[in-house]
Amino acid sequence: MSYMFRDCYSLQSVPLFDTSGVSNMANMFYYCYSLQSVPLFDTSGVSYMSNMFYNCRSLQSVPAFDTSGVGSMSNMFYYCYSLGAAPLQGTVIDHSFASCKLGRDELVAIFQGLGTVTGKTITITGNWGVPYLSAADKAIATDKGWTIAE
Repeated sequence: MSYMFRDCYSLQSVPLFDTSGVSNMANMFYYCYSLQSVPLFDTSGVSYMSNMFYNCRSLQSVPAFDTSGVGSMSNMFYYCYSLGAAPLQGTVIDHSFASCKLGRDELVAIFQGLGTVTGKTITITGNWGVPYLSAADKAIATDKGWTIAE
C-alpha cells in the first residue's frame, strides 16, 4: 500500500478495508492535505510506516495502531500540525510527534502505548501539552527505557 493515496489533496477520510496482509504503508497518505481521520487498520503485520502521514496538515487523529512490528517510522507525522491524538501501541523505535497539536492527556496516552526499549527517543517538541506533563507522566515513558526530547 506504499504511495496508495499519495497526493490525494482532497481526500478527507477513507473507509475501513482489509489490511491484514499488508507489510508496507510507507508514504500511504503522503501529501493528503485534507485528510482528517483514518479507521483502525490492522497494522499487526506492517514493517514500514515512514512518511505515512507526511504533510497531512488536516489530520486530527489516528487510532491505536499496533506498531510493535514496525521497523521504520521516520517522518510519520511530519507537518501534521492538526494532529491531536495518536495513541500508537507497542512502538519500540525512535519516532517523533514534533509540532503536532497534542495535549497532556494525549501525550500520556502515547507514553502508555510505548513498548519497553533501551536507549530509544520519542520527540514531543512543539506540542501545547508538553509544559503540563508532570514528572510522573514522563516516568511512564522513561521507566520503559525511553528518552523524551521536549
